[in-house]
Amino acid sequence: MSSSHSDIEKVVSAIIEKVKPRREDYERLRQVYDTVSQLLTECLGPLNREFVISLQGSVAKDTFIRGEVDIDVFVLFNPQQVDETWFGSEFVNIVTECFKRRNYEVRLEYATHPYVTAVVDGVEVNVVPAFRVENPKKIISAVDRTPFHTEYVVKKLSPEQRDHVRVLKLFLKAWNIYGAEVAVQGFSGYVTELLVIAYGSFDRVLKAATKWRPYRTCIDIEGHYPDERRCIERFRDSVLVVVDPIDPDRNAAAAVSIKSFALFKLLSYLFTIKPSLEFFDKPRTIVPSTWSRDIHDRLRAIGSCLIHLVFKVRKPIPDAVWGQLRRVERVLLNELKSLRLSVLAIDSWVDKSLSRAIVAIEIADCDKEFEVHKGPIALDLDNALRFLIKNANALAGPWLGYDGRLYCIRKRKYSAYEAVERIAKKLASLSVLELERVESDIPTIANHDFVEWLYGFVFRKQFERIARIMEST
Repeated sequence: MSSSHSDIEKVVSAIIEKVKPRREDYERLRQVYDTVSQLLTECLGPLNREFVISLQGSVAKDTFIRGEVDIDVFVLFNPQQVDETWFGSEFVNIVTECFKRRNYEVRLEYATHPYVTAVVDGVEVNVVPAFRVENPKKIISAVDRTPFHTEYVVKKLSPEQRDHVRVLKLFLKAWNIYGAEVAVQGFSGYVTELLVIAYGSFDRVLKAATKWRPYRTCIDIEGHYPDERRCIERFRDSVLVVVDPIDPDRNAAAAVSIKSFALFKLLSYLFTIKPSLEFFDKPRTIVPSTWSRDIHDRLRAIGSCLIHLVFKVRKPIPDAVWGQLRRVERVLLNELKSLRLSVLAIDSWVDKSLSRAIVAIEIADCDKEFEVHKGPIALDLDNALRFLIKNANALAGPWLGYDGRLYCIRKRKYSAYEAVERIAKKLASLSVLELERVESDIPTIANHDFVEWLYGFVFRKQFERIARIMEST
């Protein structure tokens, strides 16, 4: 079952009309860039250090979405005159004061090293220090690759393909799999550009994605590797490999998680069957006034429970915060699995001010005091004997099942809440997060964004709208 090419073309054309910048957008961004460039020249000029101010990112490559743009301004320094320590100790302070004196809103951000974000005439501008190097093999910091990425993409993308990059970006944004940051673990802007370069258009990217295999797909535009097998061996831990054309030892898609990969592949398949503008609309969680009762009813219906770990954020660095939250999720999943507690869902939320974070867990069969414990196969004589002795006082059994394995029904070692609480105590060494408390039921957090997130977490209706579209096929 598949749609006609004309059906896809109609949707793509409509989206291009929505995302393609207008002339006034380009003019406004150029004015902002000129303002920033002039300001940086005035503020950095007296330092007597060589530097070049350069426009980078989606604006330089003309792949940005109308109305959703920030400007990346790189200040490229001679590596013989400054080092990375200087970026953090001197550069960001000079630039911050420079913008503040002109009454621009400024904040400090962190990536591989600190950079400054300022709001200039309503546009966010990222001022990033980097080293000016001759070629990608001589990079000192990760951001030094950016000018080479920009040069490559500008050279390879046709004007029509730039519009298809915008379409792909909006598609990914709608499903929260756009971005390489730890919070998302999805497809970066550079990867979307490389995918369109590799396949030619938005619809061809999606059709190709339906055939991708996790840990078995290598997209090598410049043919750096003799065959796919060699490429896969080089990046064997990566779900998807997109070889960086300017650096064959780098996988540009290294951030893509198995969840993001699976979601993109599924969405690609669904879209090619039934193309619709609704694929580009972000699913919205509508929270009714009865949300608390609805959540309790939903949990009660299957006997599950909610448990939350509430953290205070010590260091508001997004990737560091999300990196530790993902680590907490992995620890909880592994430990609860070892205790034979079934985790139905786990995810994290962080407030906009990066001051508080919550890990939410839904666990099945929370009210059950007893569990069916699966033992070894009876033919494994030594282990079977140990199982019989250890579980001699079980509520039922041990008995031999039809599969030749021993079973018993015994009292759970810990309740779900006790188990999570014990695991939480092992997380005291976190450097970025400080555990405040463990709560069962709905946390006492007076935050509408959290309530909306929690409602979506419990009901998980991400595909409801798309399922209705597919029903009409």
